[in-house]
Amino acid sequence: MKRPVTILFALLVLASTAMAQNDRDYIRRGNRNMRDTVNVRKNTEKAIVQYRKAIDRNPDNSIAHYNLACAHLRNGNPQEAINQFQKAARLEKDPIRQSDIFHNIGLILYLDKQYDKAVAAYRECLRRDPGNNESRYNYVMALRMLKNNPPRPDQDKKQNQDRKQQQDKQDKQKQEQPTQNDDKQDKREQKNTPRPDQMSRENAEQLLKAVMQNEKNTQQKVRRATQKGSDRHLQKQW
Repeated sequence: MKRPVTILFALLVLASTAMAQNDRDYIRRGNRNMRDTVNVRKNTEKAIVQYRKAIDRNPDNSIAHYNLACAHLRNGNPQEAINQFQKAARLEKDPIRQSDIFHNIGLILYLDKQYDKAVAAYRECLRRDPGNNESRYNYVMALRMLKNNPPRPDQDKKQNQDRKQQQDKQDKQKQEQPTQNDDKQDKREQKNTPRPDQMSRENAEQLLKAVMQNEKNTQQKVRRATQKGSDRHLQKQW
């Protein structure tokens, strides 16, 4: 591989005045938490809480789902990140942002060696933004890895079962409300025992660095598309 696969990311700011004030407040608070690097893990958890509050206020808020996915990714929970990215993709109307969402999904699947699903995600990305050279490169790399590592049905079935069991466990934990002592014990256990679908702290930090390096480029791309909107096909206007 000539260069590492990278991820596109931006803590998107709200531009619509039609959105409820509480949505904006919660997302802005979450964004501030994500930018605070004094205690990354603690502030990421705070950001997750804020983004969830925004979603509670407005379940159709694609930006809240997108930023929540990024927070889960930073926190080393790629499967939950994919879930939130997929929700954001269904709600988002802008093709460029949709493209970036599928780029993120493709990268996570690529790193998880789910090359067939990564290929499908990059196809969705390029369908919405054919000029995305970064995603085109990653798409080719995913195709190459898929050719050299074809999926095995039994292995895929086991992986899906493991992910479903882990997701069911997480959903059950969300519904429970443990006491303060139990909560502390759970956190100690989670810290010492990595989840089957959890990224290592080193990998999460590497993704975070790639995310921040590409944030400026993503925002510039969106601004350029806005400036050229009047000259582009209707599907590209936003």
